[in-house]
Amino acid sequence: MNYKELVISPHYGKIAEIYIEKGSRINEGEQLFSIQTLDGNMEYVSMGAYGYIHSLEVCEGEDVIPGMVLAFVQTEF
Repeated sequence: MNYKELVISPHYGKIAEIYIEKGSRINEGEQLFSIQTLDGNMEYVSMGAYGYIHSLEVCEGEDVIPGMVLAFVQTEF
């Protein structure tokens, strides 16, 4: 069975780097994005599941807010 999971921004800031691309296979805990927060810290976004990147919803340099969808992941169980 296939499911789509959301990768969501936990912070206000800008996408500093995207480590994956559409179709990439990801592993549990792998860093997917880095976000430079408004206070200048670098925070990393990962996911607690494995699967394939179905779509990317942001670009490097784009402003993000908490709850914003960064990507959809196709998972299999």
